[in-house]
Amino acid sequence: MAYQEIGGELDYIKYSECVDGQVLVPKRSKYIKTTTSKFNKPQYHFKTPAGKIVVLNSSGVLDNAMAGVDPGTEMWITYKGTTELKTGPFKGKDCHQFKILEDKPEEAEEAEAENDDDLPI
Repeated sequence: MAYQEIGGELDYIKYSECVDGQVLVPKRSKYIKTTTSKFNKPQYHFKTPAGKIVVLNSSGVLDNAMAGVDPGTEMWITYKGTTELKTGPFKGKDCHQFKILEDKPEEAEEAEAENDDDLPI
């Protein structure tokens, strides 16, 4: 019988220590699950290709992007710094920004290719 490690240390990312362009979740990482922090906010768990578990804390931009993502989806997330909010209840506060890429399922690519065939040249 062969055993494989299934757990491991969690790597919690601190946005205050991140720099613009820093890869937080490397390409081909899988979204595992969402848990709730002690502050009752979402925490997003990803497993990297190297087997490391990366946890990203709640952020408005990230929360909105992750709302429709299913566990098992391959992701790639890069930190893009902060911008100042111009409106709303948090006007004047800095907001963390991310480049969030989700792997496109093959069925969607095939459907898109079929639709491209219908386009006039």
